[in-house]
Amino acid sequence: MTEHRFLRDDLRIHWLDGGAALVLDRRTGRIVQVSGRAARSLRSADGEALRDPEVAAALSDLGLIEGTIPDRRAVLSTASVASLGLAVLSLPVAAAAASVDLAGAEPEDLDASTAAVVSLGRAGFAVTSVGDDAYVAAGAGGSPYAVRLHVPSMTIVGQVQIAVTNAWPFAITTDGTDLFIGTDDDRTIHRVALTGGGEGTGGLSVLGAISISAASGNAAAYDLARSGSFLYALTGGAPARVIKIALTGGGAGTGGMVVQNTLTLDSGENTGWRMEVMAGLAYATLLTNPGRVVAVDLTDGSSDVPVRLGGITLETGEDRPRVITSSGSDIFVATETSPSTLVRLATTGGGEGTGGLLRRGALTLTSTNKVNALTSAGGYVFAGAYESTRTVNRVALTGGDVGAGGMRVDSAMTLPGTTGYSGLHDAVVVGDRLVFVSRGQSAACSVDTGI
Repeated sequence: MTEHRFLRDDLRIHWLDGGAALVLDRRTGRIVQVSGRAARSLRSADGEALRDPEVAAALSDLGLIEGTIPDRRAVLSTASVASLGLAVLSLPVAAAAASVDLAGAEPEDLDASTAAVVSLGRAGFAVTSVGDDAYVAAGAGGSPYAVRLHVPSMTIVGQVQIAVTNAWPFAITTDGTDLFIGTDDDRTIHRVALTGGGEGTGGLSVLGAISISAASGNAAAYDLARSGSFLYALTGGAPARVIKIALTGGGAGTGGMVVQNTLTLDSGENTGWRMEVMAGLAYATLLTNPGRVVAVDLTDGSSDVPVRLGGITLETGEDRPRVITSSGSDIFVATETSPSTLVRLATTGGGEGTGGLLRRGALTLTSTNKVNALTSAGGYVFAGAYESTRTVNRVALTGGDVGAGGMRVDSAMTLPGTTGYSGLHDAVVVGDRLVFVSRGQSAACSVDTGI
């Protein structure tokens, strides 16, 4: 880790929860850095932890405090920390200079030597996580499986075949109790409990499934998300649709699921692929040229149909954005181009018809062709290439050019060899490990995030 010593009057550093630190520029009130490990060794010149009751009070006024501890330093949620990355705050920061040791302020570079791989025995399509375990939607010969992977040891705990069908499992999500997996050619949503399974299943137990063919116009669900009491499916088709699914009330063999209602997007908004849900709103990517992102209010009531709020078209050449993730109040989409472009969109501030979406900038990624694996953690976005470059980028969300929306590639890595590392199809962060699943090599691999 790199040690940084700040001796400037214009910078003050404050602790946050989860081993993070907030760096404030006292001249502008702007947060200039959020560090992942800094708080563990952050001290003032006299050895005392830095704290500023005025800052804690100002943050509290903004509704960002989850709790306080006796020394009155601010305790923020992870989401709040991320959302502050580019926020401008008017904080009464004291002008006193401080000599501060900030061990761990800068993340370590991505290191391919930390990579570990395990064979799934079948193509890995999508991944989610609960605790220390990753759950992979995988398929062999078209037959879909759910696989439980213990990430710290990179060992398969168990697996279960969810259906006997010639269909690929493109989508997976979880509510922490059950998995929901979408398969393509049979247009089916499967529900799998995380507990109750027999020997060799890792506890996984199939609860049931429903067809969405009628609701989807015979299109497959390419992404799933939980929000409130419902499950939502984003489909392909022309136009794409968002299907609202209740989790209770279904008949025998459905796992309780039943289609509630459906939103059809506007003409030309075709082939929905991935969606990110934030505060009851879904942001869906469409595989158009150039790409398009649409905002949808998912609605909470059982009889309420999701509502299309608007959308934004990317710039020429920013085609087919396959993947989406979020950090704070911004969303990030990566294009299916060579090289891929990472586009940053604010979810507020857009004009009429945009659903609030506002372009902040775009960044060309390093040697990442057709990014199909995108996730975020700790104020960084991680992008993995689907094609054989096996390149992973870690993108910092501050410090870059204005035209890049402040983004910059702060570390890039080429994973070693070929087995398990090409055809990166999805990603999730589990603890301090970045987990990829590979469609091309029927494997899962993990690597240290460095943060």
